[in-house]
Amino acid sequence: MRLAAIGIGSNSTRLLVAEREGEQVRPCLRLSIDTHLFSGLQGGKLSAESMERAVQAVAFFAARAQAEGCQALRVLATSATRDAANAAELDALVRAACGAPLEVLSGEEEALFSFWGATGRTAESAGVLDIGGGSTELAVGGRTGLPRTVSLQLGSSRLSAMFPDLTGEGALRALAFAREGIAEGWHGLCTDKPTLWFSAGGNGVRLAAAERLRQGLDAGNVDGYAFTLAMAAGWARRLSQMTVEERAQVPGLPPSRAGVVAHGAILLQAAMEVLGMESVHITRRTNLDGVMLGWTGQAGPVAGGSGVPQAAGIRQEKR
Repeated sequence: MRLAAIGIGSNSTRLLVAEREGEQVRPCLRLSIDTHLFSGLQGGKLSAESMERAVQAVAFFAARAQAEGCQALRVLATSATRDAANAAELDALVRAACGAPLEVLSGEEEALFSFWGATGRTAESAGVLDIGGGSTELAVGGRTGLPRTVSLQLGSSRLSAMFPDLTGEGALRALAFAREGIAEGWHGLCTDKPTLWFSAGGNGVRLAAAERLRQGLDAGNVDGYAFTLAMAAGWARRLSQMTVEERAQVPGLPPSRAGVVAHGAILLQAAMEVLGMESVHITRRTNLDGVMLGWTGQAGPVAGGSGVPQAAGIRQEKR
């Protein structure tokens, strides 16, 4: 049985298609479109233009999932939609586009799905860092029960809105702010530091690809790559000194992320410093992988008793 999950994030909208074979889930297809939903969050509401970009991506991905033979679909949203007073409008647009309801994940759920996605299971000594556009999630596995999690109102787009100019002292101020926020969140989590860290999602993947190209290595082979604190600090420093146009020309970094990629590097450096990471292991796996595991019952229930919602059958409508 083939399943599809679409994630509407603050920077991108993503598709994951997976094959369920008994108790195993095997990813088959990953696609991503930069839709920049967070940039349309003004005055507590998402703009019509930003929602339309996301919904167009959802409609395209739903059609692709149907073409791939998927029998069920879930559509999820994260930080930008959590913050929006008009999230119900986006839900209505998503339902009209693909027939599936929009599931808005809490910060805790997002962190749990990121942990399950990155580790594949509950790993006792593992930690997962997921730097998104609107938020950053931390999750740490324990000996029993669910991993401990915290979701921080820190993301590359959010930091960019707060510190748009990284020249001069701008980068140092942004780094200090990020360190303070991560330290406060970690203190609230109140747990021992794990021995193994994963960086889930696109922020680490893009920086690792750029670093490997800089070293003359294959940019596509980033899964499991040990990205060091020195690398993170180096990219944060170099990208902060560039103009947006110059960042768009850096090999391995997509031009569509030129406005926020330096802020993502700053957040990664801050997290690694605060959490004492000498290196973090890069993975392409994301919270959508965790959604698949939770969907099929392999990762246990979501904390708080929300359970796993039923998925909608795939339906394609003309728009």
